[in-house]
Amino acid sequence: MVFKSVFCVSPLGVPLGLLHQQVYTSNIDNIGQKYDRNKKETKDKESQRWLEGLSRTEDEISEDVRVITVADCEANIYDFFAKPRREGSELLIRAYRRS
Repeated sequence: MVFKSVFCVSPLGVPLGLLHQQVYTSNIDNIGQKYDRNKKETKDKESQRWLEGLSRTEDEISEDVRVITVADCEANIYDFFAKPRREGSELLIRAYRRS
């Protein structure tokens, strides 16, 4: 079971709580199909959850509040970087070089 959470903190680092959370399990039939993943559209991958989390963040938080989305290397996808963001919405993504 995997949790994708949108956790909010103040500029001083004070925890404000969860804004959004998705719980899912990976399909056991897809284990070992790493190379087929590049042929799928983002909407059909687990990576779609990053786009959904970003959308929820921008929908729920006032536009006068600066938003910094911090994500792991699973969010290192073109669709996530190319997604239009409102002003004051920034990304901090841990990159991963695929070989």
